[in-house]
Amino acid sequence: MSGDSKTGNKGKLALKIIIPVVAVILVAYVAGVVYAKGHFMYGTSINNTDVSYMTANKAEESVAKDAENYVLEIDFRNDKVEYFQGDEFGYTYVSDGSIDKLLDEQNEFLWFTYFFDKTEDEIPSNMKYDSNLLDGMVSSLIELDEEYMEAPVDAHITLGDDNKFTIVKESQGTTIAKDVLMKKLDEAILAREEIINLDEVDGVYIKPEITDDNEELKKNLDKFTTMGNTVVNYILPDTTTTTVDISVIKDWFDVDENGAYSYNVTNFNTKAIEYIANLAAQVNNTGQPRVFSTTGAGQVTVTGGEYGWCIDQDAELTQLVADIDAGTQCDREPIYSSREFADLKDNNGIGVSYVEIDVSRQHLWIYKEGNMVCETDIVSGLMTKEKYTPTGIYYIDYKQRDRVLKGERQPNGQYEYHTLVHYWLPFNGGIGMHDAYWKTKFGGTEYLTRGSHGCINLPKEIAPTIYELVDTTMPVIVYNTQPYAPAG
Repeated sequence: MSGDSKTGNKGKLALKIIIPVVAVILVAYVAGVVYAKGHFMYGTSINNTDVSYMTANKAEESVAKDAENYVLEIDFRNDKVEYFQGDEFGYTYVSDGSIDKLLDEQNEFLWFTYFFDKTEDEIPSNMKYDSNLLDGMVSSLIELDEEYMEAPVDAHITLGDDNKFTIVKESQGTTIAKDVLMKKLDEAILAREEIINLDEVDGVYIKPEITDDNEELKKNLDKFTTMGNTVVNYILPDTTTTTVDISVIKDWFDVDENGAYSYNVTNFNTKAIEYIANLAAQVNNTGQPRVFSTTGAGQVTVTGGEYGWCIDQDAELTQLVADIDAGTQCDREPIYSSREFADLKDNNGIGVSYVEIDVSRQHLWIYKEGNMVCETDIVSGLMTKEKYTPTGIYYIDYKQRDRVLKGERQPNGQYEYHTLVHYWLPFNGGIGMHDAYWKTKFGGTEYLTRGSHGCINLPKEIAPTIYELVDTTMPVIVYNTQPYAPAG
């Protein structure tokens, strides 16, 4: 009996202890529920503002106060940093019931769990600012000053001091797209971001269009390198040389202010044309005065005609451009439309085999290898503007037997003359040497009254010999040793 009495007493004692404890816990829990109904619990933050134990009104006041102290750090390139203070651009919190809603959504019956798990809430679109003030702040930044910003530079080809082409890596620059920056600032400010690194925001900085891994750029480098390897050594008539290589070609490319080389075929060819024209001006001597030692009349200066060095500038342009495109390395002559048959030092380029005609003395001589092998009196053109024989140095164009020579066609359809000659040696367009079997008198002053239409009339007895002696590698020198001018 005594044992049961002791056990019963212990039970009653336990109940006396537990009931008050439970009552206290229950009261505390109910009190927590009541408190949580009107307050944010521990660890709760709204838009990064700690609102623990605050009512909705106090929480709004705290969020609003934090908005007034908001500072946005903007990190630009080149370690430039700007700070925007919220009150400078009218940054304020706008109450829209969102905080009340967050409090209502709080589970007051689980208030004790908030001690173990922080709650971070975001309230969208409850901040505002003055966009005009912000725009003014942005516009006043030195980082957006056009004179301060550095434009991006595309990767490009340049020529080094060693005359080698290389690719220069692109430069990012510091040019800012203001519209993209303003959009990002709007997002950051409304989201209360504290730091923006503009290098991490796509589109804020204008990017170069061409990077150093651009395939077209690499192809151009290969092309430019090939062109830069060109070495064309022109061998000129006086045996000197002039060279087209990278030191010359580099000036034919287009080069911008960044040192970027580009190939504009029109501009490049224009520069090549100028170069060839200058070369031609140095080399060409057709029609220029040339001293000639006559037979029996001393030296005369002969001007005119087509004999001499003359670069075919169109053909040479085509060849030179092809050489450059292929990176050719060679020694060669320019392409000539006409050339002399002898060295410049050899009788002033005339050589020792030629036909000599003095229209004053009305005589012709033929020299072969320095020896006079034939001579004869002649009859040249009648001394009128239309028919006289021009002086100058010419080429024999070709040789032909039995040629019909025709004058100009008359209004009635007939030719001015229509004459068969047996030996024809043209040297100046329609003017040439030929037999004149219808004539019986040559030399003297015959040409003044019975001259030809410009041709050199030869006696029929000697014409075959002259035809055989003369060939197309012999220049024809026509000169005068006495006053010689056509009438009219």
